[in-house]
Amino acid sequence: MAGLVTAGLRERGVGGELSVEVRSPAAPIPNGATTPMRVTLADLRYDQRRGRYDAVLSAGLRSGESTAIPTSGQVEQLVEVPVPARPIPRGETLQAEDVIVNRLPAAALPGDVLRRAEDLIGQQAARSLTAGRPTRAGDLAAPWLVRRGDDASIVFRRGALQIVSAAQVLDNGRRGESVRVRNDGSGEMRRATVVGPRQVEVLDPGALP
Repeated sequence: MAGLVTAGLRERGVGGELSVEVRSPAAPIPNGATTPMRVTLADLRYDQRRGRYDAVLSAGLRSGESTAIPTSGQVEQLVEVPVPARPIPRGETLQAEDVIVNRLPAAALPGDVLRRAEDLIGQQAARSLTAGRPTRAGDLAAPWLVRRGDDASIVFRRGALQIVSAAQVLDNGRRGESVRVRNDGSGEMRRATVVGPRQVEVLDPGALP
């Protein structure tokens, strides 16, 4: 029965992967005849907004006898959505192997669900993520490129001149964020901008250290 409804929806231009749940009649159609019964789809109405179908099946015998069987149920259009393959703790950066694709009902997905695997890979979990559950935009953040206690390279720039020194990072930081650093050589503390993994930069119009 679900197969007949699915085929009918396809003929009417309903695309994508479909999941049809027959809710009425609740049990398989009994066949009291001694000969095979041919069942065809006689009528089909589909409310896409509600995800509901109503149809009439025609069950006929070779003798010419036939009966109409009303049926109704739900239709879900499934879409492919990238989801975490395992529980991801807050603060962890997702790798390619941490992402799989699930087929989920389109109507049940919030508008801000991420639809591409590349939107997840390389991003950091802003909160704990559940395996198999769609990821929303607010669930992820750009990864920290420096963390408190990291040894980092600090680049001092003044015009075309630059000096690279070693420093200790005193804050967690993402690309473009300002963090405190302590110069290993002078012990001086400065504000620097995160520009890469364990790399920060100071644009200092004054004297370079």
